[in-house]
Amino acid sequence: MKKVILYITILSAALAGCQKHSVDLIQGQTVDERLRAAYAQYTSILTKAQYGWKLVETGGTAFNNGAYDSAKATFVYHLQFNDSNTVTMFGSFDTVQAKTPRTSGYRLSAQQRPTLIFDTYSYIHVPCDPDPAVSKSPLSPGSGWGTDFEFMFVDNVLPDQLGDTIRLMGLKNNATAYMVRATKDEKGLLDNGQYAANLNAINSKFLTYWQRFTIGTTVYELPAIDFTLKTIAINWLDGSGNLQTFRTLFWIDFNGNMIFVDPFVNGSVIIKGFTSSLNLIGTNVPASVAITPAIAPLKLDVNAAQNWYTQMGFNFNNCWVSAKAFHVNGVDDFCKFGAITNYQSLWYAGPSVFGGTSEGLITFTGSLAAPYCFSKVPFTVNAGIARFTLLSSSSTGFTGTGAVAVAMTSARNIMYGGATAGTSFQDWYFVPTSSTGKNYDMVRVSDALAWISWRPRS
Repeated sequence: MKKVILYITILSAALAGCQKHSVDLIQGQTVDERLRAAYAQYTSILTKAQYGWKLVETGGTAFNNGAYDSAKATFVYHLQFNDSNTVTMFGSFDTVQAKTPRTSGYRLSAQQRPTLIFDTYSYIHVPCDPDPAVSKSPLSPGSGWGTDFEFMFVDNVLPDQLGDTIRLMGLKNNATAYMVRATKDEKGLLDNGQYAANLNAINSKFLTYWQRFTIGTTVYELPAIDFTLKTIAINWLDGSGNLQTFRTLFWIDFNGNMIFVDPFVNGSVIIKGFTSSLNLIGTNVPASVAITPAIAPLKLDVNAAQNWYTQMGFNFNNCWVSAKAFHVNGVDDFCKFGAITNYQSLWYAGPSVFGGTSEGLITFTGSLAAPYCFSKVPFTVNAGIARFTLLSSSSTGFTGTGAVAVAMTSARNIMYGGATAGTSFQDWYFVPTSSTGKNYDMVRVSDALAWISWRPRS
């Protein structure tokens, strides 16, 4: 018994010797005190910006139930923080966000790093929304755009050493973001509703599929700019005459300027974007460059039309599908299929769908009965240009003033140049838009004012 008491006494003494009777102090402060001081500094920085902050966020890789997917896009917000944990914001997602301020909550939290959390549903949550009908994401339900609404501060400096730019990283999808202090003029554009107009103004200046500009002796080409996915490409020919392509995301600032996420660098030329009046922003670029429309590609892929036709046989059910039925004169979904109740897609369908040897083109599918067209088989290709000739149309559905009839009649006229079976035809360029050869744009040869984007049916 004495041995047990002695052992307990020794163990108690040892444990007492291991106990800390003071806490580690740095510059006289505990960890909790330092955190509280940091949060106070971050709060002061966020709330004391007189004209608020411009936040630019680019999606990372969307995480959804153990799976990852990617469909990057860049979104822009204006944030006006106050010290009662609310923030008023505008957004670039659509013109409603761009002109209608919305107030929601935010807070600062201790994660691996001090973290900014938008903790009530706001404009920043819309691209993250799991419902594609809300987020407009092309990914599966649950993914959104791979954006975030919880962000770590990632600048490796103390809060009081931050400048006018603050860098952030999303917690879930690793979205990248940064905040820049907004100016008085930028805040004014938002308050008077001008930003909403600026979002669409630059879109209306690119009517043809191709645009060109020249710097020195090099001709640069801009194929169709995707104002939905906010992606742009720049083409040029190298010294051997090979087509080179640069691609990047872009965003539109409050002044209506197009800003590249990644600048285009070719030798000493660095292009960072375009102004709203279509002048170049960058280094070693002329002060004024004429960006002019073009109706033919800088270099035509003469095999693309036949490759597109051949690829159809490898697609599911021999089909191509397009989410929008023709972009014409600067207008997406010119035929207005998207306004039709229960509209799903516009299909290019092969013989396995229609039977026999006929091939359907511009076929509306969904829960509604729909008209369709047949093309002459085979289509013809001359010097890389495809010609589609109208063979026949379904006997019903093209007459009257109903939405389906109006949309289909419009699409048939664009596709074939008329409605006369056997003689109505239209010529089209095909432009590969993916390295896999499984996505194509089809551009009207006569004026390049009409085009449609195809992807394999899945």
